[in-house]
Amino acid sequence: MGITVLRWLSLVLFIVGTIGVVSGDDQGGCQSQVSGLAKECAQYVLRTGAKIPPSKACCELINTIDIPCLCNHATKEIEVIVSMEKVVYVTGLCGKALPHGSKCGSFTIPPA
Repeated sequence: MGITVLRWLSLVLFIVGTIGVVSGDDQGGCQSQVSGLAKECAQYVLRTGAKIPPSKACCELINTIDIPCLCNHATKEIEVIVSMEKVVYVTGLCGKALPHGSKCGSFTIPPA
């Protein structure tokens, strides 16, 4: 992983951690899943760069995570760094597609 990706990853983890501390909760019980997701899947969901298929390790992790919970707690600050469209793309390729018409952050999954 390059230095730029590590900086973005650190920023995402800082933002998510800060949100959890400020709000006094665990982001609906899914914040603890973010660090592993960031480690294995960051390069596939960052705003910068093209859509690329996720690794096997990323998919294995995605299949253990409550993606709708994370989508429901995506803030504007997170969306500056993470592309919700790419999150939907990656989760779909990993076999955990979100329902058409639902939202992930501010991104609405298009109708079929």
